[in-house]
Amino acid sequence: MAFVRQLHLDYLIMGQHFVGNEYDEGSYYAASEGKKEAYLDQYVKQVKEGLDKGVFTYVAHPDIVWYGGDRQFYDDRMRDLCRFAKERDIPLEWNLLGYLNGRNYPTPRFWDIVAETGNKVVIGFDAHSPQMLGRTQLYEECLGLLNARGITPVPFEEIHLRHEKL
Repeated sequence: MAFVRQLHLDYLIMGQHFVGNEYDEGSYYAASEGKKEAYLDQYVKQVKEGLDKGVFTYVAHPDIVWYGGDRQFYDDRMRDLCRFAKERDIPLEWNLLGYLNGRNYPTPRFWDIVAETGNKVVIGFDAHSPQMLGRTQLYEECLGLLNARGITPVPFEEIHLRHEKL
């Protein structure tokens, strides 16, 4: 983390886009279709390993991983991920860009589990372009979807910044 310390960052967001090392054979983009139990299991293990570092402020699109297998297996693994994040007081992000573009996330099943486990939640713009920050109607629409599940996102200023471990 010495190289990160030099950047004087306020926070780091964890976005686990790949299962495995993205440069190794056999790894894949987490949102790719057609993956089964071993890949979901590995995704959850990688996210937990990252969160155990104690430096990430929140998890971006924790539900990015595509899974088309057994429903109970998905619920169990994602519940494990949610409980792990909750124990460490690390919020999970509802991703506006994924919602806007109709991606496989936000995943309704995942957010039902988040509501059940009581995780802290943030709404993230995933602002690959600054124009996203002005999408207040989109923000309000997603806030309504979360509220309907009994989830009230925490304001960003209430999120614990974890820069002390950098």
